[in-house]
Amino acid sequence: MLILIIKVVLVFNVKFDIKNVNKLCDSLKKELKSVKGAKAGILKNKRYPGKDGKEGITLVENALIQEYGATIPVTDKMRKWFMAQGFPLRKDKTTIVIPPRPFLRTALKKQKEWVRFVNEYFDADMSGGLTLKQIATRVGVLMQGAIQESILSNIPPENSDFTVMKKGSSSTLRDTGLLVNSIHSEVITNDRS
Repeated sequence: MLILIIKVVLVFNVKFDIKNVNKLCDSLKKELKSVKGAKAGILKNKRYPGKDGKEGITLVENALIQEYGATIPVTDKMRKWFMAQGFPLRKDKTTIVIPPRPFLRTALKKQKEWVRFVNEYFDADMSGGLTLKQIATRVGVLMQGAIQESILSNIPPENSDFTVMKKGSSSTLRDTGLLVNSIHSEVITNDRS
């Protein structure tokens, strides 16, 4: 009896071109050093138009007043102005209170969504998806949208009767549209890269 044993040996010869891997790593390192993240908010501090050719307060000043509220002491000049507007102040009225309408803190509640977005797309980027700058740009747009949505959501408390009378609207934070239209986003880069 003759037994025939056949031995099959498969040998794979694979060469790796480490140069391309090194280029990818170098590119990723450079991008990680150059792109730090995204920011959104009032990035260019414009001013509201003032009276009699004078400049009004800055958008940042107004945003802080709206976010945290303010108590303003009533002056004689203010009393005269309110009287001229047909809205006389009581004699015992010594302050005007602007209540807080926290549109930034409301938008910040979406932070987990932004982190989730970064994680998902950063993982996808490893397989040739978006660049880190593209991810940061998109996160900035998400942040910008959240702030604008918050401003447009009519954050309580309601406007005072005087504000409704003067502006013709009961919607909060939307008197002129300047605040919501001044919200922008941009990529944060490392200038030393």
